[in-house]
Amino acid sequence: MSTTSDNDITIVVEPSSGILRAVWARQMLTAGLIDSYYYLLDEAVKAGCRFWHLDLRLRIWPAATFKNWLIDTFAPLATQRLGGPVYVAYWLADQQQSRADDLFAEDMRQQLAKVGFYPAFFEKELDARAWLLRQQAQ
Repeated sequence: MSTTSDNDITIVVEPSSGILRAVWARQMLTAGLIDSYYYLLDEAVKAGCRFWHLDLRLRIWPAATFKNWLIDTFAPLATQRLGGPVYVAYWLADQQQSRADDLFAEDMRQQLAKVGFYPAFFEKELDARAWLLRQQAQ
């Protein structure tokens, strides 16, 4: 297992499961959040990992500009650099679930799926992990 950190985000790659886990240490504005996603992608490329378990429980909910950047820039870049679809299990706090439903409405999921980026949201860590393992098996 390898762990890296840039003080804003800690990333652990689990070789036995092939899952990259990331947790943010603090809340940050959109620009810092975007930078942390590029760092996450660099670490995923180094590990050859397309299955991500992102812990959002302590993170502030991003602005709408983040949503547009994710669809238009990051998701296509991630799938291109990793050479295939990316499966992202977001672990949320209870109070974040309604925001996830709003932000990641069906139309956004369809846009992301066109480039092979598949987000799913979970309130329990074990459910998020189980979903990633099922995606690997398919």
